[in-house]
Amino acid sequence: MKQLLLSFFYLFTGLTTFSQEELRFVELGSESAYCRIYDYQNGNGSVYASASGGVPDYSYQWENLSTGETSMSSTWGGLNPGDYRITVTDNDGNTLSETITVDSLNPIANFDVISDDLDPIEWGYIGTAPATVTFVNTSLYFANPLVPIADTIFYFQPEATEGGTFYESYPLLETYTYNYGGEFDACMVALTDNGCTDTICKTIGLFGPLTIGEESSSNLITITSQPNSNQISIKQADVKNGNLVKIYRLTGQLILQEEIYSNTALLPFTGTRGIYIFEFYENDSMQLIGSGKFNY
Repeated sequence: MKQLLLSFFYLFTGLTTFSQEELRFVELGSESAYCRIYDYQNGNGSVYASASGGVPDYSYQWENLSTGETSMSSTWGGLNPGDYRITVTDNDGNTLSETITVDSLNPIANFDVISDDLDPIEWGYIGTAPATVTFVNTSLYFANPLVPIADTIFYFQPEATEGGTFYESYPLLETYTYNYGGEFDACMVALTDNGCTDTICKTIGLFGPLTIGEESSSNLITITSQPNSNQISIKQADVKNGNLVKIYRLTGQLILQEEIYSNTALLPFTGTRGIYIFEFYENDSMQLIGSGKFNY
């Protein structure tokens, strides 16, 4: 009987082979770090890994290949951009290694311009004043979603000028009405908690009267385009000894110069559709009394 049992045992072990799965990664990846400008700041990137096969259990070791710093966990967070090597060891001493790169994400400022009064064109948007515009913030990579305390400030100005003041909080100005014609740059700056910034501007060109002037109504000048009749209409609140109007292309080329002695004038204008620069001078003193841009 004993001999029979041994025969069955040898037959079974001789025909049956137990296989072991190869040690492998079933999860391996990273979360990008966010922009930083100083060495002491943290990009809050992360790396993670998970192994299977071989002989459980497993030990993990991550190494920062730039600094030599290590972590004995399958997940390692609070990282800055760089290369990180993971080595996993199973219970039988088998090892497996891979290198993962943590990328850097810079903020991308962006916003949509939404208006029934505007049409998108190659260099921006165009329409007729008055135009009401809604601005929708579509910026990217300005705050790490894994860091709840990350705070980003958006500065916005619907009529930005060089050296002008930006509004400190974009959501306070989601809708804006442009009452007069002209060329306007709507600009936004995204400022992250690490001090990284990105700026974007979008140009809005509006047909219609362009009114300029300060506190005195005598400086009020209105230019209205009449492209169907190849003319422009000029209205001035006060004309004493006549004014000289000069009109330029955006390239600086003078294309029209005319003296005006009345409050209203209709001048022939054969320019192509686009934006033009104008200047008004007092005839006697040649003092500049007004300048700006208009759409034709």
